[in-house]
Amino acid sequence: MTIPLHKGDRQPYIATFFQQFRLGPRKPSPFMRVVATSCATRRVPMVCATAPPVAVMGGQRYTAIRLPVLSTVQSPRALVRKPAASPYRLEREVIIATEDPGRPLTYRDAGVDVDAGARLVEAIAPLARGTRRTGTDGLLGGFGGVFDLAACGYRDPLLVAATDGVGTKLRIAIDTGRHDTVGVDLVAMCVNDLVAQGAEPLFFLDYYATGTLSLEQARSVIAGIARGCRTAGCALLGGETAEMPGIYGGSDYDLAGFAVGAVERDALIDGSAAAAGDVVLGLASSGVHANGLSLVRRVLERAGLDPGEPAPFDRDRSLAEVMLEPTRIYVAGARAAMQAGTVTGIAHITGGGLIDNPPRAFGAGLAVDLDCTAWPVPPVFGWLARTGGIQARELARTFNCGIGLVITVRPGDAAAVTRALAGAGERVFEIGRLRRREADTPAVRLGSVATLVST
Repeated sequence: MTIPLHKGDRQPYIATFFQQFRLGPRKPSPFMRVVATSCATRRVPMVCATAPPVAVMGGQRYTAIRLPVLSTVQSPRALVRKPAASPYRLEREVIIATEDPGRPLTYRDAGVDVDAGARLVEAIAPLARGTRRTGTDGLLGGFGGVFDLAACGYRDPLLVAATDGVGTKLRIAIDTGRHDTVGVDLVAMCVNDLVAQGAEPLFFLDYYATGTLSLEQARSVIAGIARGCRTAGCALLGGETAEMPGIYGGSDYDLAGFAVGAVERDALIDGSAAAAGDVVLGLASSGVHANGLSLVRRVLERAGLDPGEPAPFDRDRSLAEVMLEPTRIYVAGARAAMQAGTVTGIAHITGGGLIDNPPRAFGAGLAVDLDCTAWPVPPVFGWLARTGGIQARELARTFNCGIGLVITVRPGDAAAVTRALAGAGERVFEIGRLRRREADTPAVRLGSVATLVST
């Protein structure tokens, strides 16, 4: 085996172990002679090991192994432990411990702490109760979450379900130790998909998987999930925490979210009502949201920048603070828009950006012309484009470029819907119109696209 480098080591070394439980030399096997010869040829120091009898350490039985680190290996004879008068200089001794193979194993020995999981459930129970709404009791611990749809007063409801994750935005959160916002992202990515079909979010479930469960870290993430649920008006109905040593390294983790909403059958938004001439409204994003972060990290790597450094385009915030700004939740705004006028389509601008997502809000016979000068593009996108050499169309197909949700409305309702959106706290821009799509033409045409990379 190879022992990891300690601070101060300038080169790796090879470790070999005598399979014995007494101090003293042992004649090396042919295999060990080959290893020693190879080390000598490459001038790589070797660790020779002997093991004393089983000892009790910390209340548990271990085999303690003493590893003399020799500064130079000149011959296979170095494999035999030398006395104090050895011509080989002893750099130091490293003591490691291995478990006694006869000791009974527990689940915790395998890396899964069931008690820690139970403590986490206790810690997050108040967070779940804080998301209670009509149809739920806010309690955790059952085998399944229960929701009373009849209590919500729907006449002829359809259920709408969505699932999503946060992607490699988690890598920035993990590396910077900032876990309080990605839970909001998780909820937003799901509930924004629900409202794109006119549905009211009802409840949310989360899946949190990690290598080693950290109660503080997990609670911070789930507190963000609860905050997102309160903003969206849905209940945190349950979830799963999985400690998976060997799948995830250390305290690395991944998230998945699942949301369910309801909409009256005759109020479902599926794009079939959209028509040429409809006005396209764009709702401002809060930043990068949770898409394209792999490209963001690649740009930072190319620029030699650390996420903790001040953002070159925003000296009041670090790069990490900018990139971890949570995805905006558009539930209140979208529902206000649907009450104010005829909404014919809604598109959540996620993976695929402004190129692939708007067509999901209208039929195949339509196209949209978007004016990229109609809204202020946040400076992070222009900086990413210039620093990473990203072309304007690639930028528009990867990021939201400042528009997080697109709503199409009848021309006569545009003003009323805009006022309703503004009243719900949204920044709204008229960014284009629907038109008939001509043969062999793209579904999205971007006007003044260079604006996206010049801000």
